[in-house]
Amino acid sequence: MLNNKKIKNLGYCRSCINDVYGLNLKKEDVFIYEFPGQCKNCKRMGNIVAQVRPSKTWKLLGARESDG
Repeated sequence: MLNNKKIKNLGYCRSCINDVYGLNLKKEDVFIYEFPGQCKNCKRMGNIVAQVRPSKTWKLLGARESDG
């Protein structure tokens, strides 16, 4: 199951988390790091997700890692 600890260790941007895990996280659903970084999935510079807001962690329940 995907949780905030795993999200922090992934180092992914929000769009990559949505693509890889089949989620629909919006900007207001996540906390990002203060400074932009390089996404470990798509290799683009951008806002890296630090964690999902406590009130939105229910969205992580349906996370499934895609094969692609």
